[in-house]
Amino acid sequence: MLRKSEVLVVDDDPSTIRFVKRLLVQEKIYNVTTAENGKQALKFAESSNGGFDIAVIDQKLPDLLGVDLLKIFAGKYPNMDCVMLTALDDVEMAVKAIKIGAYDYLRKPVDPSKLILTLKHISEKEDLLFKIKNLKDKAHEIGKKEVFKNIITKSRKMFDLFHQIERVAFTDDPILICGESGTGKELFARSLHDIRFGKDEKFSAINISSYQNELLSNELFGHARGAYTGAQTESQGIIGVTKNGILFLDEIGDLDLSVQSRLLRVLENKEYYPVGDTRVKKVNCSFVFATNKNLFHLMEKGLFRKDLYFRISAHIVEIPPLREKREDISLLANVFLKEFNKKNRKKIKGIHQKAMELLNRYNFPGNIRELKNIIKSSAAIEKTNMITKQSLPMYFQKYFFEDKKEDLVPLEEIERRHIKYVLDAVNQNKSHAAKILNISRPTLISKLKGS
Repeated sequence: MLRKSEVLVVDDDPSTIRFVKRLLVQEKIYNVTTAENGKQALKFAESSNGGFDIAVIDQKLPDLLGVDLLKIFAGKYPNMDCVMLTALDDVEMAVKAIKIGAYDYLRKPVDPSKLILTLKHISEKEDLLFKIKNLKDKAHEIGKKEVFKNIITKSRKMFDLFHQIERVAFTDDPILICGESGTGKELFARSLHDIRFGKDEKFSAINISSYQNELLSNELFGHARGAYTGAQTESQGIIGVTKNGILFLDEIGDLDLSVQSRLLRVLENKEYYPVGDTRVKKVNCSFVFATNKNLFHLMEKGLFRKDLYFRISAHIVEIPPLREKREDISLLANVFLKEFNKKNRKKIKGIHQKAMELLNRYNFPGNIRELKNIIKSSAAIEKTNMITKQSLPMYFQKYFFEDKKEDLVPLEEIERRHIKYVLDAVNQNKSHAAKILNISRPTLISKLKGS
């Protein structure tokens, strides 16, 4: 059944008004409003905020021509379909009305069947457009849910972040994602890509801290054939391979100053030179950067270029740490347990209340990644059908239960314990641990050898 259409009938002839209104009301799919002149019609349209679907307009009105009213309606309310009525057989006026935007032009006296047929065609068209819009809206909502499906949350902060991501997704400017290690920065970068491109363009990701300077330049910018020993073929580099998609550069704070200057040229001029090549290459991809460091502190120390910072920070997305959205801890913990059960064919039903209370009190320096590791390790050794506090990792238990009197130890011992605690939290990943401890990886290795 067609949805009801709002119809405005404009005519100074009372008999025509009564006839058309009675005819439309009988069809039971029209709500009819009548006006005696152009001024009244404009007032009704304005008060309804252009809410009329159809206007039936007589050409000869007491205060202006119907075609002039049509022109106003066409300009202000482009979604309103207008049908013109006239007592004259004026082909030129009919053509003019159609050019302005009238749906049809009918002669008076009005043929009831022709008027009803014309309005039904309009209603069917409007109904189809309405359904298409609803389908598009639903598809958009489904698409949004699909885009963020891998980010598990019930936090208001995170939902606000989703809206921010949607707002900046279509900008050509670089985007900077800030957040502690383990907060899911790459997931947000992928969401940005999926909102803008879906599956149509490439998403490339590179972790800057994983490369030495020479290797990083080669990975980013590619090289010419024969640029160095072993370079037997030309390489586009990840910038070239990404083409029109999004390139995600993680840990931008670790980028060496020499490479920073080359990256700045890429962002400013949208071009670059591969290693050992004199031919310029055009940049077509968009950039998303991420860091877990305070770039302002790095700038103060001369370790990060100010001009590069202001170039990459046109839009900043800040991801809150897990401790600032504690409502997600139990949600994520149960999701990770479910994943573990499925992967390892175990049947652990849940997490004991006392264990969950400890999880909710903990600050998670390693954020979501640390929570996932805790659940995995606890589930792996749990012998009952519930994760108990006894199966939680030893470093985690010590955080809550260690006798505080034993804490009266030398400073070196406190440092040794904290390093072990952080290493356990990040699954013995020394690079990750060094970042959390705010020391270099060689310094961490040296401290481990000395302990």
